[in-house]
Amino acid sequence: MFSFLWDKKNITIFHSLDEYTQNLYKELASSENKYKQILLEFVNDYELGTAINDRIKKISLNKFI
Repeated sequence: MFSFLWDKKNITIFHSLDEYTQNLYKELASSENKYKQILLEFVNDYELGTAINDRIKKISLNKFI
C-alpha cells in the first residue's frame, strides 16, 4: 500500500503533522491506482502514534518486502 515504504524500503521523517498527512494522502491516492485497493485505519488523535508504530511493525514483519 505505501509505495514509499515498499518500493524504496525506507521510512521518511516529516517535520510536521500537516506535512505527514499531505504525503500520506498522496501515497494512498497513488496506491489506489497501483494496487486497485486501499486499507485504511481510522483512530483517535491520541492513538495515532500507536497506530503508526503498529503499522510499521506489521510492514517490517512482512517477508514479501
